[in-house]
Amino acid sequence: MKKTIKRICAILLTLSLCLAGGIFGNAETYWDVQRDYNAAVASGNGAQIIACVKRLEAVYANPSDMDEYMRLAGPFEHAALEYEKLTQYAEANEYYGKSYACYEWLDKNGLDFRDKLQCLNAIMSHLSDHFELFTEASLPISNPYHEAINEPVNGTRFGSCNVHPGEESGHLVYVQFYSENIYDFAWLLPNEYESKLIEVAWNVPNENLSDLQGVTKSSNWDYIKRNVDWLSEQDYSFLLRFGAEVNCWADLDNHTKEENTKAFKDAFILIADYVHEVAPNVAMVFSPNEISNWYYDADDFYPGDEYVDWVGLSSYNNYSASVSNGIGSQTDAWYSRGVYENQIERIRSIVEKYGDRKPIIISECGFCYASSGSTQTVEHAVDSLRFFYTYVNMVYPQVKAIYYFNTNFGGNQYKLSGNDQVLSAYEQTLKANVSMQATIGGAQKYYTSLDSFSESAKSLNIYAYAYKPGCKATVTYTLDGKTLQESNRYPYQYTLSSLSEGVHVLEAKAVYGKTAEIRNYGIYVGKDGKISTVVSKMKDLDFSRWYYEPIAYGMHRGLFNGLSADTFSPNGSMTRGMLVTVLYRMEASPELTDEKIPFTDVPEGKYYSDAVKWAAQNDIVKGLSAASFAPNNQITREQIATILYRYAEYLGEDPTERTEISNRPDASEVHEYAEDAIAWAVATGIIQGDEKGRLTPRAAATRAHMAKMLMSLCEYYNK
Repeated sequence: MKKTIKRICAILLTLSLCLAGGIFGNAETYWDVQRDYNAAVASGNGAQIIACVKRLEAVYANPSDMDEYMRLAGPFEHAALEYEKLTQYAEANEYYGKSYACYEWLDKNGLDFRDKLQCLNAIMSHLSDHFELFTEASLPISNPYHEAINEPVNGTRFGSCNVHPGEESGHLVYVQFYSENIYDFAWLLPNEYESKLIEVAWNVPNENLSDLQGVTKSSNWDYIKRNVDWLSEQDYSFLLRFGAEVNCWADLDNHTKEENTKAFKDAFILIADYVHEVAPNVAMVFSPNEISNWYYDADDFYPGDEYVDWVGLSSYNNYSASVSNGIGSQTDAWYSRGVYENQIERIRSIVEKYGDRKPIIISECGFCYASSGSTQTVEHAVDSLRFFYTYVNMVYPQVKAIYYFNTNFGGNQYKLSGNDQVLSAYEQTLKANVSMQATIGGAQKYYTSLDSFSESAKSLNIYAYAYKPGCKATVTYTLDGKTLQESNRYPYQYTLSSLSEGVHVLEAKAVYGKTAEIRNYGIYVGKDGKISTVVSKMKDLDFSRWYYEPIAYGMHRGLFNGLSADTFSPNGSMTRGMLVTVLYRMEASPELTDEKIPFTDVPEGKYYSDAVKWAAQNDIVKGLSAASFAPNNQITREQIATILYRYAEYLGEDPTERTEISNRPDASEVHEYAEDAIAWAVATGIIQGDEKGRLTPRAAATRAHMAKMLMSLCEYYNK
């Protein structure tokens, strides 16, 4: 008995030691890792810091209390910084994200980490994937159009305040609320009212709460009415921007957020209601600054979609004396300066927040080249201007207007005529921007995403936007395995020409230090000279598979669409309704007679309704019975062959071609009604069978199979 007790005690002691040191005696404690982590930090050894953080992550695989989250938050952030220094941006973003999750938990559980979260969010935005390709199109199908007041369908209106010695499609006029009338500046308006979009900046004096609240006083109503009435009587198209940059007024900190936001919304809505009542030629513009005061957001002041016609923003890129210029500087990332200087990224949040429902205007922008109060350089102004005017409406087709602050103010020099280099950069960059030139009589070309091109063309002008902070990009283009160009200068332009008929694969590769990002684009060239890249949107298609060319061909001709914006589902089921819809599209959706749909299971209003009616009227389909078509049933290969056979007859062809199929292993599975159609389909190459010669007539066809069969039909009959 005593021996048994001793044995049990020995087992329990051994088990307790295992649990204390891990099942195999290898588990670390926080203090083990913290000792090595501190040493790594002291020595500045980035590789060791990262290794220690990964060990610490294993110690706290499932953090559960404040101490554990606190012990992880800082080291995660430090590992992210070390990865960023190594230009391993995906890993850096991963660990910034882990740090963010820890600080977020702590913030929700009693500690204030709002500032830290705001900075981490900014730096993760800069480190995110920003590699996009664009081309020029006459019909840019990816560009948004909201039918807003004075919104151009395509193209970007551009102009400036004061006089610029060149042709423009817009103009900017500043008017001080209370003390000035808009009509007093009529002499500044250009003569060609039909082609100019005029922005009127109706600014609140002193930018303070008191003056903002005064807008809605009854004593000012006559002033508002008089000015809006004058606008309504003019032949110009106006963009009326009220209360610009309210989200960064210095006076905001002197009052509560509720007071500030309510006063602005009340004033904006009062003016907007009257504008919309009497002035159909005037669009109301809500225009914050690109960066808000620290605890404000542009959306805090947004009056509402029913009052706002356009959303604008001010965007300046002057050299900052406050810059730390260091990798990992989170305030630099927030203000988009230093290593993180990128004006395109700085405006992203506002453009993407509102651009899906409102046209965007860069209400004013400027590039200071000299200042009495800060360090500015011509070189910085020229490069910033070129970069912004090159990409602003390429990356953001939502931007339908942009206006330059062509004057000097507060000791800062922006005026274009004051510096030949700045003026030359402005004029040259405008001339190169096709979407702007189209608004002053240039070629009707507009920037569009490379995966949205579909029109007749002899070539494609390709541009790339490639960005990672603190690291210059090199972009390489490869077509069908052959390298075309390598460039380290934006906009990484290359003209793709002399493309042969059929499908091509363009690879674009951006390299930033140790990080590489790759984009593949399917380009289909038809016999008619039309070039299409829309298959590139389908993220579930592998360009190396057999189905890629048939699907590219079908999408090129508009026969197939994806099941969603970026999903084709090649292995998904093909239904009977889908097939007749494709054939209907091939015939350009002809008009129908007034006869009713003959099948009781095909209601009006479905995507396939007109197609089934057309196919039935032309004896292309007969249904599974006199009253049933079964549009949602998976279609079999022999049903496809039969329908395509009848479609060939509809085209006026004489489908007499036949191949003997009795020797096929599964010939007995072909239904009698489909025998002629299957024999014809084999003869024409529409059905080829598998490696064992099987026809699999009763097998359900996939969307990829259907694309291949349709391509074979069209090529055989030169359709």
